[in-house]
Amino acid sequence: GQCGYASDTGFNFFSVMEADPAGRFLIMDLRWAGKSMRLFNIYASNDQRERKIFFHSLRPALSDDTVLIGDFNTVLSRVDLSVNNTYKEDVGRQELGSLMLDNNIIDIWRLLNPNKRDFSRRQVVKGQLKQSRIDHDQAVAPVLFTAIA
Repeated sequence: GQCGYASDTGFNFFSVMEADPAGRFLIMDLRWAGKSMRLFNIYASNDQRERKIFFHSLRPALSDDTVLIGDFNTVLSRVDLSVNNTYKEDVGRQELGSLMLDNNIIDIWRLLNPNKRDFSRRQVVKGQLKQSRIDHDQAVAPVLFTAIA
């Protein structure tokens, strides 16, 4: 469906393009501050094989005005882990990295905080605190640089 509205935030139109029945993603086209963009709200599986398939399935809906936000359940690099975590091979991360590279998608938070360690997930495992950054906000480079300008 489509919806238009006026507000102080600059959002004045959005259209739901696709909603996953399992609740894993919502894709919307919207206008913000006079610019069109496609917003993906993501809740990826915590199973790496399912994530690989999921991230690959997003490719056809990507556009040059894409913004992706949500729970990717994926650590993008070692700096996104606390010292108590082990950085393991992950086919889901490999597919997400490939998707980002192929589509010029940038991890916005990491761009603005290149060496900072901040975590969105905390859990105690066998008495030891484990932390990771698995929630992300990403954008195709032209969208990001237009927003910054």
